[in-house]
Amino acid sequence: MPGKLSGKVIVLTGGGTGIGRGCATAYVRAYRQNAAGNEPRPPIRGMANKAGRLVQPIQLTIAHAATNKSAWSRSTGFGSTEHAPAASRPPRETRLYPTPALEKGLDLLELFALQPAALSKSEVARRLGKSVSEIFRMLICLEERGYISRTEVDDRFSLTPQLFSMAQEHPPSRRLVTNALPIMQEVAHKLLQSCYLGVLNRGQVVIIGQVDSPASPGICAKAGAVVDLPHEASGYVMLSYLPLDARNRVLEVWRKQTGKAIPRNLKQHLALIRKKGYEDRASYEIRGVVNVSFPVLDMDGTAVAALTVPYLPRIEHCMSQETVRSILREACSNLSAEIGGPAN
Repeated sequence: MPGKLSGKVIVLTGGGTGIGRGCATAYVRAYRQNAAGNEPRPPIRGMANKAGRLVQPIQLTIAHAATNKSAWSRSTGFGSTEHAPAASRPPRETRLYPTPALEKGLDLLELFALQPAALSKSEVARRLGKSVSEIFRMLICLEERGYISRTEVDDRFSLTPQLFSMAQEHPPSRRLVTNALPIMQEVAHKLLQSCYLGVLNRGQVVIIGQVDSPASPGICAKAGAVVDLPHEASGYVMLSYLPLDARNRVLEVWRKQTGKAIPRNLKQHLALIRKKGYEDRASYEIRGVVNVSFPVLDMDGTAVAALTVPYLPRIEHCMSQETVRSILREACSNLSAEIGGPAN
């Protein structure tokens, strides 16, 4: 163990993995001030691994005992990364406590979440840059736990609704949706328009609740849908009612995810929304639809969600945008009050 080494240390390496030599080199790097040298020795004849390679010893001269075990772990990765290959480990500067097994499972779930079609084991491995043997047991575990399912015909995997169900059962989300649904139903019946509830999640807007218009036809958003932040009026509304540091974090996540630059006029746009108290503008995706969106605020006046009506003018029984804003403003005020926020 590091803490007990002193004097001459011999590390035998070989087999092509580089683990032994890497440990020795990392040990010297971590304790450079105490290391007298790293002296390679000639191969020992007659000592070979199963592949027939000669074993290469390295001799380290350590002046003092190493006592900082955490420095050893950070330097070598052992004890905290389960001997994961360097290519699969996240950079040390971005991960304080690496957990490669957990991250591998999360990588799988995130991959399936973005795929419209089921994937085979080889397709999953190729897209994650891993071998089939690396991800096989993880796939089986996720299948047994109900997060993914497998087709019997061609042995392909896809995501099940379990994650969505878990998100709906999360107490804050469940309380918000429970309180919002009656209010949303009232809005839909008054306006003969659909409405939906969205929240921010890692630089995207997630629809966690919706009510269809009682009239037909109408525009509706699917519960569970994920929309790119700049393509959703409610995203701008929630950003405008976030503290500056929280807003910057959301935008930074979005920038890294998409590789796009943050719009130059965003600050002015959000300031205008904050001044008006809402956003109403033409849909970013459907012509003829105007999205009217108001924030749902907590006790600190921070947006926790936004209620949106995708306004579609009707030939008969047409409500004006001013009427839509008035009814939606009152609905969001009532919903904010029910979760402990301000009632305007």
